[in-house]
Amino acid sequence: MSLLDLSKHTQAIQVRDRETAAALRLVENAINHMAKSSGSSPIGEPSAPSPIQQLDVKVSGETAHATITDNSPLTRNIHYFLEYATEPQFLAPHIEHLGTSRGRIINLPTNGDDGTPQNYYFRAYSQYPSSKPSEKVTFGQSHAPTPVVMQGVPTNGGTNMTLLPSTGSGTAAGNGQQGGFGFGKFQNRPAVLPKRSVGTNAGR
Repeated sequence: MSLLDLSKHTQAIQVRDRETAAALRLVENAINHMAKSSGSSPIGEPSAPSPIQQLDVKVSGETAHATITDNSPLTRNIHYFLEYATEPQFLAPHIEHLGTSRGRIINLPTNGDDGTPQNYYFRAYSQYPSSKPSEKVTFGQSHAPTPVVMQGVPTNGGTNMTLLPSTGSGTAAGNGQQGGFGFGKFQNRPAVLPKRSVGTNAGR
């Protein structure tokens, strides 16, 4: 984090106007304190957090419990994100914003719509609200994520439901194909205009 430093200016002003120099030092301290407390930076963009150390996932029935281990130096405004997908490339993952928590219990269907058991893959990362996300850590090896299979419920083979397509998070694209963005990698995203239906009266 780059803090605001007005010392060169306040020292010059101190010679002719001590009260103005003192006021500027108060403003400098207030801005830097606010930046530290909010996990932001008064000058430029703060660095992304260090990667988390580990992601663990445990399954019972149709419940998955994911926990994050993060022993990195942190400031108070750290946030965590958990992503899961039904393919190991995480082409369009579903995103769970954990806030400051390092764990989440998620219910997931055992099968797709056709009754075929689904594999789930998990990864996690951290982010400050105004920084880029940290590097992603996968459950299993990064080049070979470990598949997780729900175990159904005692009375039957489990729920049949193919998940709806992901729509992403933050300032990422709304098509869900920009996983790992968290709050977003950019400050702003332009509005996404809905596609017009050709040959219909939609929107009239």
